[in-house]
Amino acid sequence: MQVQLRHIAAVCLILAEILALIWVFPYLPMVDLPEHMLAAQVLTHYHSAGYNYPAFFTMKIPWNPYSSYFLFVFGTEPVLGIRNATRLYLSLAFVLTILAFWYWVRTVAPGRDALVIPSTLLLFGFFFYIGLVNFLFSAPFLFFSLALAWRILAEGKPGKLIGMLLAGSLLMVYLSHIVTFGLTGLMMMGVAVFVFKGKRLTRLIWPAIPASLLFVVYSLTEARQDIASATISYDPIVDRLATLLMPFNVFWDPIEHHWTHDRVTLILWSLAVIIMVWGALLKKPGGSRRPAPWAVWIMTGMFVCSTFLLPSDLSGGLGVALRSSYFAAFAALALLPVTWDENRLLRVLMLVVCVAYPMVIASRMVKFTSEMRGLESVIFPLPPGKVIQPVMTDLHSAGFGRRYALLHAAAWYSFYKGGASPYLIATWANHFPIRTRGPVLPHPTGEWEMGSFRYDVNAQGTDYFLVRTRDPRIIEDLTHHVPLATKAGDWMVFGPNR
Repeated sequence: MQVQLRHIAAVCLILAEILALIWVFPYLPMVDLPEHMLAAQVLTHYHSAGYNYPAFFTMKIPWNPYSSYFLFVFGTEPVLGIRNATRLYLSLAFVLTILAFWYWVRTVAPGRDALVIPSTLLLFGFFFYIGLVNFLFSAPFLFFSLALAWRILAEGKPGKLIGMLLAGSLLMVYLSHIVTFGLTGLMMMGVAVFVFKGKRLTRLIWPAIPASLLFVVYSLTEARQDIASATISYDPIVDRLATLLMPFNVFWDPIEHHWTHDRVTLILWSLAVIIMVWGALLKKPGGSRRPAPWAVWIMTGMFVCSTFLLPSDLSGGLGVALRSSYFAAFAALALLPVTWDENRLLRVLMLVVCVAYPMVIASRMVKFTSEMRGLESVIFPLPPGKVIQPVMTDLHSAGFGRRYALLHAAAWYSFYKGGASPYLIATWANHFPIRTRGPVLPHPTGEWEMGSFRYDVNAQGTDYFLVRTRDPRIIEDLTHHVPLATKAGDWMVFGPNR
């Protein structure tokens, strides 16, 4: 079935908006993004004068199943710089996710192309705000792999090119995220067994060899250092059910102990569903029905079952089951009515809904950019290569409430000026390509306990304190012991401390 020009135009318009967000604004409200950019900075500027990175960090060449971002920046930084290389990486992740989902829909559920348009709403779900850049980049290659595997199993004599493309796609999944790599393998096996009754299963073996060999070598060598423990945990079934809401920005906040949701996201999704139902009710007698193929129900069911059957956590921090909810949301979308696409008014309304979302994000980005400019104002005057202790009890952005967008703000000091802080991912994550040389500070309060800060107990080893709090006790405590160095908006820096 030929691709409709109106679908191409609509998707291009929405993706253009999304790319504008990435390239126009200097900062994105992705919690872990500063940590990943810092790791890329250390990798590419390890011996650069002024940063003093060797005094705080060790580094290794990334090749484990969490490396695609670091390898990409490592290769493109000399030409683009880290900021633009990161923008390009994220741009590819978002654009390829939509294109891969589209390819998967056309392969598995022909005639349902229009559902790619509302799928763009999923790009700004929970996983975007967490800032798991490697995981986001792995998503398109899961859908590419599933579509290519389908063709290999369905076609009588698939060409070698399809097998080579599948091998390359699986390799990209492996290099991006181990959970997505495992899910891809499970889904391919499930499709082969439940949809194609085990026929032609051997066709999937050779395309999987390159990624599988790399995984075996990694498992026998570096995995022993990367995996701190082999613990497995399972959350209660109700918590697992809740993870299916994460792509729609509805989740339980384990820190503040309440449900969190984004009103605009829910409104836009509600409008999209209303348009779909409206279209189904207006369907003309004898019109094209285009029901979702049984195979899509099977694949959606496998993704949903993954959130219930896979471990919630591996190795004391690697969330597994919750990540399948991202793919379950895309797959479930392919089951929804598509007859709205036959009505001009409903097509326009759906486009308006999907175009509105990036605009809402852009309006919030203005506030976030202002907050980050304030952060720049207080850290740029500081000397380079120092130890910064964040003392922040206000971790939410005014533009992105309840998203902890400022949790890793201290990493920006190390990115711009060198030095280190005690709550970097590099202090605990063995799979990261950089690690701190032991604890940065002897007695920090802890990343989630910064409100209990006491100068007499927690100040040892700190050069400067990066503060964002409305707690007068903390401000008074620091003012009594350390001079105020700079202040801008809600940001303060106290020091020097030694």
